[in-house]
Amino acid sequence: YCSRMAKPSIEKSSYLQTIVNNYKMLLTIGCENWALLFDDIENDMSQQDKDIYPSFAHAHVDLTNKLYDYLNKPNIFIFCPTDYCSRMAKPSIEKSSYLQTIGDGLHTDIDIFWTGPKVVSRRITMSHLLSINNILKRRVIIWDNLNANDYDQRRLCMGPYSGRSLNISKEVCGILLNPNCEFELNFVPLHTLGQWFTLININEKEYQYDDDDNNRDFLQTSSTYEVDKALHKSLIDWLPEFNKIKSANDSQQILKVILKLNSFII
Repeated sequence: YCSRMAKPSIEKSSYLQTIVNNYKMLLTIGCENWALLFDDIENDMSQQDKDIYPSFAHAHVDLTNKLYDYLNKPNIFIFCPTDYCSRMAKPSIEKSSYLQTIGDGLHTDIDIFWTGPKVVSRRITMSHLLSINNILKRRVIIWDNLNANDYDQRRLCMGPYSGRSLNISKEVCGILLNPNCEFELNFVPLHTLGQWFTLININEKEYQYDDDDNNRDFLQTSSTYEVDKALHKSLIDWLPEFNKIKSANDSQQILKVILKLNSFII
C-alpha cells in the first residue's frame, strides 16, 4: 500500500492521528508492506511548522519515523523524498541539506525511492549510485521512469530496457519499472527488463568498466547484456500475441492503441 502526502500540516497531532487511523484500517485487512510518498509536492511550510521543525526535511523525517514505529517496523517501508533525483537537489546532491537531513535522520531500515540523475534517466551509472547512497546512507530503490509515459500519454515508450550496467545491481536495494499507461505496450520493456535481471542472476563474472566512458554507446549496458539482441528476442516472443483471436473487448483496446500509434506517427 502506498500513501502519498500532499503538503501535510505536520505540526497538528490530529493530522498524524488521521494517518495512523487510515493505516490501522489497512492493517486489519492484511496490509504488511508500506510506502510513504512525498514526491511532487510544494516544499514550503506553514509558520506553525517552522516553529517546530528546523526544515521541511526534519518534518518528513519525524513523521515518517513515527509511522514506521507505529507499524511495528515492517519488513518493507519505502519513503519517497520530495527531491527524488539529482536535478531536483539544490544546489547539488552533495550539497543538498534536504537529502543530508533525510540520510542522517531517517531510520536506517526505511528504504528510499530514487529516479537517478533526472526524473526520466537515460543512464544510471555506478558512480552516480555510489554518490547518492553515500548521502542517504543506504542503497536506494530505483523508481525507473525509463519507459513511463504517464507525464505525457501522447508518447509511447516501447523501447528495450537500457542504459543501466548489470553492475548497478550491487548498489541498489531494488528496481521498480514505471511502465506505459497502456498495458499492451509494455511487452518489450518488461521482457527486456526480465532478460536484464536473468543475466544478473546467472552472471558469475566480475565484469567492470568505466560507467563514465563517453566513447561507449549509452545503450550498451554491459558485456553480457546486449540491447539489440534483447530487443530482437522480445519482439520474436511478442509476435504470437498478434495472431491470437481476441474478444470484442480486446479488439476495442487494440483499436485504441492503433489510433494512438497513428496519432503519434503523424
